[in-house]
Amino acid sequence: MLMTDTLIIRGTGGSCHTVEKYLQEHPDAEFWTLAATEDPRATRHFEIHTRTLATWLNLREHKCPLFIRWDEKPQRSYEEPFPWEEMCKHFGFRYCTNTIAFMLAYAAYAHKDQFKRIYMPGCDFNANEGELGYQRACNEFWIGWHLARGTKVILPAKSSMLSGCYS
Repeated sequence: MLMTDTLIIRGTGGSCHTVEKYLQEHPDAEFWTLAATEDPRATRHFEIHTRTLATWLNLREHKCPLFIRWDEKPQRSYEEPFPWEEMCKHFGFRYCTNTIAFMLAYAAYAHKDQFKRIYMPGCDFNANEGELGYQRACNEFWIGWHLARGTKVILPAKSSMLSGCYS
């Protein structure tokens, strides 16, 4: 694992193209992605869906660490179960509604005070985007967790996260 103070979490929203800017500015950053993006620059992929939903796993060539569901058995050397139960015991609650939230929670759990900055290109979660709009509150919770610990969180300009109806 790299010892860097910068984490880039790339989603698949409309602002995901801004990841290039952040990777150029922070070439030593931890770079976490949704596994479906299969970005070869990633330092860790996350696939929290069941294996039946993630049939593309058989086609992967990039072998950076891949978190899979906690109730799945690893089938490849680079797969490891996500430490969900350990995290729930640590935090004392169970609150993650999407893969980006799992990433933010994992950063709070495993990296505690390591990251001074978290960039979130492609993590738009706008309120009018159906399922993503419903999942937004969980992301905002974990972003608030990081902000309270002094981490700077940089959201896409087009994201409505952390903005209220009077913003």
